Amino acid sequence: MDCPTRGLKLYIGLCVALLFATGVRAANLSTDAQSAVRAATFEVVLHKPDADPLSYEKPLPLDLIPFVIRSDKYWSVGTAFAIAPNIYVSAAHVLLGAVGSQFGAPALRDSAGHVFPVDRVLKFSAHEDFVTFSVSGAPAAVPLQTSVERKIDQPVFAVGNALGEGVVIRDGLLTSETPEDQDGRWKWLRFSAAASPGNSGGPLLDTEGRVIGVVRAKSPNENLNYALPIDRVLNAPQQGSIDVRYTIKLPNARPTQVATLKAQFDLPKPFPAFATAYGDILLHTAQRDDQQLLSSLSAQLFPQGDSAKLLATVYDASLPCFVQQNDQDVWDTVAASAEDNQDLPGKGLVSTGSSLGVRVFRLRRPGAASDEKFYHDPTALMDLLLKGLKLSRTVGEQQVRITSLGRATRQHAFEDHFAREWQVIAWPLGYIDSYVLLYALPTPEGYVGMVHLVPSAQLDITEQYMNPLADAVYVNYSGTLAQWQAFLSRRDLRPKALEHVQLTFDAQQGLRYRSPRLAVQLPRDLEDLSGASELELHMAYLFSGGHLDWDVGGVYVYKDDNRHTYVGLERHVKPAGESAKDLLETWNAMRSHGSGFNGVAGHDAEFRSYWIHDALGAPLANGPGNDPQDAVLYDVFYSTDASSYPSDLEETERRLIQATQVLER
Repeated sequence: MDCPTRGLKLYIGLCVALLFATGVRAANLSTDAQSAVRAATFEVVLHKPDADPLSYEKPLPLDLIPFVIRSDKYWSVGTAFAIAPNIYVSAAHVLLGAVGSQFGAPALRDSAGHVFPVDRVLKFSAHEDFVTFSVSGAPAAVPLQTSVERKIDQPVFAVGNALGEGVVIRDGLLTSETPEDQDGRWKWLRFSAAASPGNSGGPLLDTEGRVIGVVRAKSPNENLNYALPIDRVLNAPQQGSIDVRYTIKLPNARPTQVATLKAQFDLPKPFPAFATAYGDILLHTAQRDDQQLLSSLSAQLFPQGDSAKLLATVYDASLPCFVQQNDQDVWDTVAASAEDNQDLPGKGLVSTGSSLGVRVFRLRRPGAASDEKFYHDPTALMDLLLKGLKLSRTVGEQQVRITSLGRATRQHAFEDHFAREWQVIAWPLGYIDSYVLLYALPTPEGYVGMVHLVPSAQLDITEQYMNPLADAVYVNYSGTLAQWQAFLSRRDLRPKALEHVQLTFDAQQGLRYRSPRLAVQLPRDLEDLSGASELELHMAYLFSGGHLDWDVGGVYVYKDDNRHTYVGLERHVKPAGESAKDLLETWNAMRSHGSGFNGVAGHDAEFRSYWIHDALGAPLANGPGNDPQDAVLYDVFYSTDASSYPSDLEETERRLIQATQVLER
């Protein structure tokens, strides 16, 4: 489902790109008043990581970064000001940027460079976007006076840490008072004084240097800025409060709903306890919203709703895609976009693409990667993935490729609704206070999965968002016959759907595949198979026995990694519903052994590809032939690029049919 923080960010501010305006002068504020304001106004800063665990393709050209930034041990993230002895005010979103941050708790920094860690959060309102707090070792600053009196068109002064380069005072007019969007519960102060990124949380002053508001944000479509009236801060109870409305939806479904988050929590609290309380509220709300959506949309969600086409189709998905609802409200799969392939030494491969806002990947491990080490080494896994993900760090005008993320700081297992066990792993990117979040699903050849770049503050919420996507992943399972035999012997790797799949191969007996649905015993000479031959299972979501299963829908055996000669067995069920009319024609042709499923050889116009197909179902209980009541049929076929006579293809098909037994009806 969509993260509550997304709606929250829409409501409480344009927190990343904050404030642009014009004009710089403060002639109407006395020199003494300016000095007092500067002494009572502070930068809000976060400590930069002491070490960088990342590796790069070349040394970082850090001298391209402005000196002030590269030499500073802190990130400047906003502004705060004193309104009473050891009581400071800022915008809520400024301190919320430190919730879950890799940089630890925020701090205040004065003009002399002294740093004072935030101690206790005293008042907090997410929807009004303000916070008051104390600091450790409070500086001897004279608090600013406040005033609840104001008039439209009076001169005002916006004060803040503009662009992270020190406290700046800029003038303008108080232009209007505008009701807040949700319910008009209060009025924002609108002003024309210029402000810049970093001004968030600074004071809005009158001509006597008194605080009348807390600078919050810039209008997205005009040169007028927002501030919260200071009386909202002064009169607020000593508690934490969140009261917002936002849109929620499941990541792969179309319907949207409006949700409300109303919560209070006790204050004061030390900053770490405050961060925990706030994070817990958001996470529990995300879980609540998820359950609300699942319950209210149950009649529309897959496999309910218009799911006939999907349930009657076995897709070829070498790169993961998602079961999702299209614009016509039909449940289907949509191939990943922006697909890219990167070959690795030793016949390895990294394929990547994008779907539903996340990157998806398929990793075929190089021949040199041993089975045991490969599946238990997150660092080596990510190092290989980076060759395809091509993650870069921007330094000045240069893009420098990251070659290793070092050691992961978070790792746990997640079992989805179909008993597939994902490895969930996170690596910190300290230079942007974010994480690379990986969902990796083991396969015989390596891994498939999802990868997402996540702000540190949203790591837990993003997992709540991605878990339903894991349930909706549609993907093939591939590997050599040797890799398959090793994979199926590993209970810690194989999914539940493959627990009852039996696979054996040797030079004399050939290949034997057996599952509760299908049994195949291919003579070795049918395709001249070897341990390097490849088996690919097209996994599918099947509605069976009154419930939804994730199981094998197609079996493909390739002579070698060129994949030009192969045997295929693909499952078909009789489709129902308007969205599956075309599939019904295929079903009827299979049922009658009509054109395309009659054991007659075919080829392309250039005689470069040859094939033959036939349809097979479970046999009659008391005689030869297929049972006409069968609800499941298999397309049994052979394809090759080797020049072949029709009689040779027909003989191959006869042997293939003879080697295959359909066990389900």
